[in-house]
Amino acid sequence: MKKTWFAWMLAILMVALVLIPVAAPLAEGDATPEAEPAEVKKLVVLNTLVKDMETVSGEETRFNANWLPSYKIGEVFEKNFWFVPEANEVVAVVAYSDGYTDDGTDSYETLCAKGLAFGFTDNKGNTYDVFTGPTQKSSAMVQFMGYILTGHECALFMPEDGWENLKELFEEIEMAPAESYDFICTDGYVEEIFADDLADCKIYKSDNDTIDATSIAYPSYGLTSIRYIVPHGMSKDSEPVDGINQIVVMPNAEGIFETEPAETMNYGGTVYDAYPVAEVLAKAEIESTTCKAISYKDGSVFEYDMENLKKVYICLNNKNKNDAFTCGKEQAYNAVCKGAGQYIFDDAAIVYVPGVDVMPDGYSVPELFKAIGMKEAKSYNFTCADGYTEEIFADDLAEVRIFINAAGDGVDATSIAYPSYTLQNILSITPVE
Repeated sequence: MKKTWFAWMLAILMVALVLIPVAAPLAEGDATPEAEPAEVKKLVVLNTLVKDMETVSGEETRFNANWLPSYKIGEVFEKNFWFVPEANEVVAVVAYSDGYTDDGTDSYETLCAKGLAFGFTDNKGNTYDVFTGPTQKSSAMVQFMGYILTGHECALFMPEDGWENLKELFEEIEMAPAESYDFICTDGYVEEIFADDLADCKIYKSDNDTIDATSIAYPSYGLTSIRYIVPHGMSKDSEPVDGINQIVVMPNAEGIFETEPAETMNYGGTVYDAYPVAEVLAKAEIESTTCKAISYKDGSVFEYDMENLKKVYICLNNKNKNDAFTCGKEQAYNAVCKGAGQYIFDDAAIVYVPGVDVMPDGYSVPELFKAIGMKEAKSYNFTCADGYTEEIFADDLAEVRIFINAAGDGVDATSIAYPSYTLQNILSITPVE
């Protein structure tokens, strides 16, 4: 039986379908093929771009500060101290770990201007309480702070194991002698404890995470959330006697106990003069969804979150040999590329040229193009800050460098058209379409 025309066509179609290759579906865990990154179509020289821009300097431009929830020390002391020290009263801060005393670094007035953050964890995994604020250097802070002594007042902090023997603590701080002492809790409950019993008393963290003290009257219980300890019968209106007249247990102090910190203040960090990144990008006419920075020091790459990058600042200060780095309150600690030579965006790049002490001959343009992914073209326009433009052909790029000029006050580029001169204050390079 002969096949009809339709049957022959159907058979041919079936064979064709079998022979046409079909892409296999991705197995679970296989990466989706990524699109090729967009080519860079504009290179902007950062040094030239910011030459006439104004820097910002202040708390918003701190570099590598820890920003910690903090209580204003002055406000806490005002609410809790019964015997307010004089403004120039010396402050002694004593470490519970080894008894180290920082005596006289602060006056009462300067201490009150600072903040207080509980439970800071350093890069070694140690946790302790710290002073915060613009005037507090982290390198000058007593670690493992045990107590502050100033005037007739003691602000008491909590070691991990608490204070095991209050008799010894009273001797350390030179507590005013008395036959007995009033232990006052946050709810107003008061227990009188005789001096002879202090060796059996401690201040400790309970199973309920409250800071309590031993009760002599009710040994099966504790003095929950102990706030103050004063000589028996003493009040705010009493005339103070020699020695420490009041202990304030700081975690339970009024304004701290069951109260969230109202401030976010810095611990450490250095203030720099810096340029707002958002303004730099606007001036460079760069809009992007991505940014990666490449260190000119070691070639390391750091991926920035673009939205966060727009909130921070870029600094060219080489004081600590980390020029071209971002800083600011909105930048997480160490979330930065130090010594950034190139910031690469979707289809543009900002290039920083470091000083001659670091890079005496500047950048080779072909190597720089390769690093940023510059679009290939037959020629490129090299444009200076004054608008002068020289077209340089790709075949001549091997002879071209971008470098700090002899005066050290700008970035120039090699001129092919006028080899006895340079392209002064080079601002941008773009492919000639």
